[in-house]
Amino acid sequence: MPNFDAVIVAGVTPTIWEDPRAPHRGGVPHIYRRVVLPVAPALATVTIHCHIGTAFLADGGLGGNLFVAARVAWSGLFPFPITQGVGFSAAIALTFTADMAGHQELCIRRPGGGAILLSFEVE
Repeated sequence: MPNFDAVIVAGVTPTIWEDPRAPHRGGVPHIYRRVVLPVAPALATVTIHCHIGTAFLADGGLGGNLFVAARVAWSGLFPFPITQGVGFSAAIALTFTADMAGHQELCIRRPGGGAILLSFEVE
């Protein structure tokens, strides 16, 4: 179990997924993270902040256990770029281009702190 949380700060629209073959459980709808596909040459950027408790810490406050972001799966001609802030591994930015439509997955981990997997639909 991770000892941190990943908060999506910008670039994603939570969207309800309706499918009669997969009905909702009670009053809880199925929701996915939608990233609006940009029109070339524009880019779509998703910003994620990793928090320990309620704190958004610089690398100096992480005791050497920095956040590492890696692609798990991607769609399109090439993998999406991942950028982490210098001295701020808790700040993660993903960039998508017009030819990256489809399912994208990201893993954020921290040594001794577990991992979180996030999925995005670029459409």
